[in-house]
Amino acid sequence: MADAVNSGLSCLVAFQIPCRSLTALDIRIKGDDVYVNYDTAKKKHISYHASGQRHTKRGKDYVFQFAGPSGRPEPVKHFRPRPDSVEDRENVASIGWRVDSLGEVLPTADRTPDVLIDATGLAPSSSLAIIVDIVGRLAAPLHEIAGYPILKSHRFSGMVTVEIIAFSVPASATT
Repeated sequence: MADAVNSGLSCLVAFQIPCRSLTALDIRIKGDDVYVNYDTAKKKHISYHASGQRHTKRGKDYVFQFAGPSGRPEPVKHFRPRPDSVEDRENVASIGWRVDSLGEVLPTADRTPDVLIDATGLAPSSSLAIIVDIVGRLAAPLHEIAGYPILKSHRFSGMVTVEIIAFSVPASATT
């Protein structure tokens, strides 16, 4: 993986389950680039670059999806506003997990997390989600996501400001 993915300002986001904390995301800011590492074993990340390009990669290779008019596999790559021009908020990544699978799919945290989200009181059948946004000067704090209360939010800054928002969705809302 590129050095930029593993250097710069870092924010480790973890979930607390009984007896241990689990790494959910390792978010990095390097210059105007934002990297959301969501599966370190497979080197999967979503990045939002100074040019405005947002893409998903596994190592150095793009992740492909079947989308667009061609009907052929195309890289998961989008063009958004440049991070330094975002005035409100622009999504970098949205990722979720079922609470009852957290211990099976996420690794134990290897360092003290910067953001720790307590999942011990959540229903096992619910989902726990995290949104990572670049926020500008006009971005007001959020109090809910689609009607679901925010469990925790955290902002950290380098050349750009990133907001991490965690919320839970009950199983009854997804059936």
